[in-house]
Amino acid sequence: MRIFSMVGALMLIDSKTLTDIVGIALLAIVVGYQKLIYQRRHKDPEPPAPISAPPAAQ
Repeated sequence: MRIFSMVGALMLIDSKTLTDIVGIALLAIVVGYQKLIYQRRHKDPEPPAPISAPPAAQ
């Protein structure tokens, strides 16, 4: 991902339409990938199983 970021930044330095489009597309890919990874790592775990009450004394 670092390489994509660097290539995208270098593409945006040269001010031509095609390089700008490719640079912005690479930027969008990097941001989308980072959001996907963040969501996977911070997904809510399953709630714990309910604790049953102890049996009533007879």
